[in-house]
Order: sequence, then C-alpha cells, then structure tokens
Amino acid sequence: MCRAAGLGPAVLVLGAVVLSPGALADPTAGTPLPDRPLTSTSTHGAAQAPDRVEVWIDLEMPPLSLVPSLTAAQRVDYRREIDAQQTMLIERLRRWGAAERARVQLVRNAVVVEVPESALAEIRQLPGVTNVQRVTHRNRPHTPTTTDDR
Repeated sequence: MCRAAGLGPAVLVLGAVVLSPGALADPTAGTPLPDRPLTSTSTHGAAQAPDRVEVWIDLEMPPLSLVPSLTAAQRVDYRREIDAQQTMLIERLRRWGAAERARVQLVRNAVVVEVPESALAEIRQLPGVTNVQRVTHRNRPHTPTTTDDR
C-alpha cells in the first residue's frame, strides 16, 4: 500500500501499465458477445444487445483534480495509479463481456462500460467500486460546419 498525497491508502502499482495500440480500439477482443439480434444504439453508434446497458463505474481513488498539491512527477505517477486501477477493473469486467467506452481521470475516477444488465449487482460488489449508475446523457462532439465560420 502507498499513500497518495496523504489521502489514505491507495494501491501501489509495481511496474508500468503498458497498453498495446489496439487495446482500446477493440475492447471486446477475445470476449464473445451473446448470439442475439442487436437493436439499440450505443454511445459510438454501434448496435447494442437489448439486455446490455451503458454504465458509469466510479472507483475509490480520488480523481486528479482532488489532489492539487502534487508535483508534476507525482501527478504523472498518480495518473498511472488511477489508470492501473481502471485497467484492473476493465479486465475483471471482461468475464461479463464488457465493452469499454470511456475513461475519466481528471474530475472523476470512472469508466463507462457496456455490460449485461444482469451483471450490475455483482459489479457493484467488486473491490474498489464506489458507485454504478446508468449513462443517461451523452455529449456528442461538435462538428464544425461551413456556417460556423461566418
């Protein structure tokens, strides 16, 4: 265990977290999805199975914005700890065929994943998970048009 900026216990990460270039590009690689019709649409416009939901999963380590007294080097190390915690969670969620949609580290230590609705009760019990809630609002990036320049 280590203490991050005096905020209490945090997981000590030994070694660096290395993600291959394709690790986030295909979050369901190697994880078969159920064979059933795909009906609704997920965050990225891909089809989503009817029993699957997108959820925010908040984790116990404070986000970067709540640890303002870190030096630049400590900030890099702390971001790696948050990333490692998120990566460990995503790996655990793979047993339910989770598809990673997003990670947030600055204002919230959370991930967005698509999982079967039936798994939510078990996910809430995972170590390090503090909250699980459905995604209810999506911000789509603004796409400039020719009229924006006028």
